[in-house]
Amino acid sequence: MLSLNPADYQPRQVYKLMTGIIVPRPIALVATMSREGVANLAPFSFYSGVGSNPPTVLFCPALRSTEPEDGDLRKDTLRNVEETGEFVINVVSEEMAAGVNLSSTDVPPEVDEFPLSGLTATPSDAVRPPRVAESPAQMECKLLQVI
Repeated sequence: MLSLNPADYQPRQVYKLMTGIIVPRPIALVATMSREGVANLAPFSFYSGVGSNPPTVLFCPALRSTEPEDGDLRKDTLRNVEETGEFVINVVSEEMAAGVNLSSTDVPPEVDEFPLSGLTATPSDAVRPPRVAESPAQMECKLLQVI
């Protein structure tokens, strides 16, 4: 039996270990929008449904591993969700894999990842961030809590 203490490893190493152990692991393609109206699209390796009344899902954004000039370790998705309280979880299909991979590119906050990914933004019904038209199912969400 192999036993590892996560405190002995860098966060990236722990992430790789967990994503290798927890399978099958669905990928959430999360769409957000900044206060300025710039769409953001990013994949997340950890998401799950956690309740049905009220319907509740979670996804786990990581913080940046190096501190940017402004000192804000949050990536665009987390910052947008905290500032606007809205996001869309798009279910990922195999046909979307190439676009999902492209959406993981680290770009400045003023860059809209939809054109970069080649995926199609389509208006949501209940929230401002767009949905991904190619996704077989989308969940339009309002922020309940950040932990």
